[in-house]
Amino acid sequence: MEWEDCSFDKYTITVKRSSQFCTGHGVFTKTPKNETSARTIKLSKGVFVYLSEYKRWYLGQRLMNGSKWVNSNRLFIQSDGSPITPTTINKWLDIVISKSDLPKITPHGLRHTNISLLIANGVDIRTVAHKAGHSRTSTTVDIYSHVIQSAEEMASQVLDDVLSRRISV
Repeated sequence: MEWEDCSFDKYTITVKRSSQFCTGHGVFTKTPKNETSARTIKLSKGVFVYLSEYKRWYLGQRLMNGSKWVNSNRLFIQSDGSPITPTTINKWLDIVISKSDLPKITPHGLRHTNISLLIANGVDIRTVAHKAGHSRTSTTVDIYSHVIQSAEEMASQVLDDVLSRRISV
């Protein structure tokens, strides 16, 4: 992601590129895996509060480095502004987890957790599929069928609760 992909007034990010690392070539940019991987995603205001704090750090790094700054415009950078390798995120997450009581998880595991939480909390499957970048809702349904089953059970209980209140009134 680059800063131009973040809309601070609309609270959206646009996914339109991905980073890869190749020995001998370094980090390079390519298009996302498929057509639906390129998308605009609405995020919460809270995420943008953190993103604003991060941007202040970023601009501070830029000032501190002066002419040594590598102007990649990427969000996730080394201290001199040059792009990080994609595996750096895994290393950062491992460091955070090792300093806490959190269970070990990968960035991909965080993606699954995010999608599972959306489904479990009643977000419609079409919206979840879009946020996940799945080209078909059936892909989301196939991968997360166990979560959907739990959400359906919860929905049945909610309906039971609503009907019980109406009957007892």
